[in-house]
Amino acid sequence: MKDYIAYCGLDCETCDARIATVNNDDELRRKTAKLWSELNGAVITPEMINCTGCRIEGKKTPYCDSVCPIRKCAMAIKTCGSCGMLETCEKTKAIFENSPQALERLKTFSQQERTLMSRIISACGNDCTQCPRYTAHPYEKTEEELRQTAVLWMKIGYRDHIVTNEEISCTGCKPENWCRYHVNGCCATRGIQTCAECADYPCENMKECFKVTSSFEPQCRKVCTDEEYQRLSRAFFEKEKNLNALREQNRPDPENE
Repeated sequence: MKDYIAYCGLDCETCDARIATVNNDDELRRKTAKLWSELNGAVITPEMINCTGCRIEGKKTPYCDSVCPIRKCAMAIKTCGSCGMLETCEKTKAIFENSPQALERLKTFSQQERTLMSRIISACGNDCTQCPRYTAHPYEKTEEELRQTAVLWMKIGYRDHIVTNEEISCTGCKPENWCRYHVNGCCATRGIQTCAECADYPCENMKECFKVTSSFEPQCRKVCTDEEYQRLSRAFFEKEKNLNALREQNRPDPENE
């Protein structure tokens, strides 16, 4: 989700207070202060119109900084989209009635968050649930399915011969497993689960990993059925996308630091 989306789902990038702050536009500050004073029945001066954004580090209007009940409530989470009371909360009711798009933004964010959490993302960003080699419960494979995967791995070039079912099967990313880029061992040494948690992400090793992974895509398109290709694409070719999403999801809110 964009950093400029407020806890309540409003888009701070379109807010006159932020626009006036970013551009140091005193005329817009005066116009905004006058309009907001009339709408809210309160005295709002141009000097109060200074705000970089609800979830962005920096200046805030007095209301956003210390009065807004939504911001106070939601600062412990990413946005209201992470809250189970998203559509029933009295604090956000007026916002959603006046700006239905704010609710839709948060619903989209909530769905993306649930989708990401339902996956099993490996250290390097692969989605194990989509991998035809993955056999951990409840993703068990038949002997025939594993044999077909071994054949496919040779056709793609992942292996130079058809390996046994025992070798092709995998129960998940573990430090002791062979890894071309030693990503699982590196993460284990650093005490993290995926590269998304690493301060050095993306390191040169992972950049090379992304590059080599992508190099197999043309051959996959050539030898795979459409169904096989789509599955492998979700399993392997979206690793950078998955890690970036995890990194964004887990990035601390500067307001809470």
